[in-house]
Amino acid sequence: MSASLERIAIVDGDILTSFGRGVARCFDGLLKGRRALSHDDALVGATDAGWLGRVPGISETETRFDALLDALAPNLLVPETGIRLLLASTLGNAPSTDAPNRPGFNLPGVDVFSAACASSSAALCLAADLLATGRETAVRIVAADALSEFVYSGFASLGALDTEQSRPFDASRAGLNLGEAAGWILLMKESRARDEGRTPLGYLVGWGQRNDAHHLTAPHREARGLIASIQAAREQATVRGVTRPVVAYCAHGTGTLYNDAMEMKAAKACFAPPVPLWSVKGAIGHTLGASGLVEAWLALHALKQGTAPATVGCTTPELPDAGVTLRNTPIASNGLALTTNSGFGGINAALLLQGDDE
Repeated sequence: MSASLERIAIVDGDILTSFGRGVARCFDGLLKGRRALSHDDALVGATDAGWLGRVPGISETETRFDALLDALAPNLLVPETGIRLLLASTLGNAPSTDAPNRPGFNLPGVDVFSAACASSSAALCLAADLLATGRETAVRIVAADALSEFVYSGFASLGALDTEQSRPFDASRAGLNLGEAAGWILLMKESRARDEGRTPLGYLVGWGQRNDAHHLTAPHREARGLIASIQAAREQATVRGVTRPVVAYCAHGTGTLYNDAMEMKAAKACFAPPVPLWSVKGAIGHTLGASGLVEAWLALHALKQGTAPATVGCTTPELPDAGVTLRNTPIASNGLALTTNSGFGGINAALLLQGDDE
């Protein structure tokens, strides 16, 4: 393989969700069909909060955003020599006034990346481009979004929230539940990882981003941008010499009417026969800009476990032939896992992951 097509290794990272800290803990919750949601009115005053994926044990002495990062790992936003640092969040450059060592996101050596609910998956695409073109040899992505009354009110004003527990891809779905999460991932050119004695945990083998150019908040009804991003990721993998089949699809799956409909259409358009299609948001809520990074780790773990988890909350898929998982489903560990995210403004991002080193 030529140097320009050197593999991109996943060498370290972790996640923090409403299940607690760790990829395995969250994935185990999915396999057991559990929901890590609570009915918590404290964050939204006197309104009906519905169900929220709130991370337990977060200190209220600082902003929840900062507390999430502190609970995940220390010094995540401290730059290291030779490692590009990206912070992905829907918050953009919002201030973090309660943490004097974090004056907003104006941190030296940290590039803030915000692309709505596709923030961290889009940041992964950017990181892959930086590594593939030789502009960087290592990139650390940190992603986080926290629950707040402001965020809740915004989604409520759009009529996007379900006051009951959400049902991604289900014919009776009525909206999303909000959640919060933090995560990080370290990507390296394979040669640097080997030189540093790091054993790759997996590989990012394909990536693609496309925009619907359709509507400020609503996705394209025929999934034009999402289909194009999936195709771009598959083409990227092929160019890089990866011809393994896609065996599982961890989707955005928010539980909203139009998002889930377009994702099921995209799955049908891109895969025949269908591959196992699932969403994690019925279990942990929609974690906004952190979703892509959290779901990339869970998709990679699914390959390692040889199992695609059931879609928590779905009992009757709107499109029965789209591949939506209703039970834990065996998959080939030597295949590829696809994960996608979409965001306001029409952004769509797709990632293809490989788990083994064969």
